[in-house]
Amino acid sequence: MSELTLSQEEIVEVTGFKIPSKQIRFLKEIGIEAKKRRDNTVFVNRFAYMAAANPKPPEQEPTPKLKSIRR
Repeated sequence: MSELTLSQEEIVEVTGFKIPSKQIRFLKEIGIEAKKRRDNTVFVNRFAYMAAANPKPPEQEPTPKLKSIRR
C-alpha cells in the first residue's frame, strides 16, 4: 500500500463496487478524481480523496467593529 494513493481494498470500501468502471463512475459522481491504470485497477490520490471527504467550512464574513457614539 502506498501512502499517496488509496489501496484497492479502500476503493472497494468507499465505492461498494469491485468493477473498476463502476468504481470510477461512482467516484466521479461524488467529486473525486479517479483514473484507470494500465493493469485495469483504479488510481485515487489520497489527498484528493481527503479533500473531497472533508471540505473546508465556508469562511464567515468578519463582523464590523463599531465605535461607540458616546462623547
